[in-house]
Amino acid sequence: MNTNKKITKAMRFEEMANIFTEMNRPDLADFCHKQIELLAKKNVTKDGEKKLTATQKANEVIKAEILANMFYDVVYTITDMIKTFECVSECSNQKVSALVRSLVAEGKVIRTEVKGVAYFRKA
Repeated sequence: MNTNKKITKAMRFEEMANIFTEMNRPDLADFCHKQIELLAKKNVTKDGEKKLTATQKANEVIKAEILANMFYDVVYTITDMIKTFECVSECSNQKVSALVRSLVAEGKVIRTEVKGVAYFRKA
């Protein structure tokens, strides 16, 4: 098992279910499978999408504000964004970089690199 990966409750219940199955205790194995189902339902909205955590919701707001502050014909570095945009002025360089990387993955921002410096512009 990968030691860097966090072990979740669902993983523990799955392991317990396997042990109970080997012990010939289907009642306890069924209980574990039911708990896995409940955990899966707990983290899904009515639409079937995964629920966002409070931090993820806050990051979505910041990403929207970054996009709203960007102009189509202007390129920005991460440092430029931190100095210019009020919404990220208190954020670390790493956090803004991660949020902008997410916007690049969504196709909302275009990344270009010149001499090792990353520049971003609105797509």
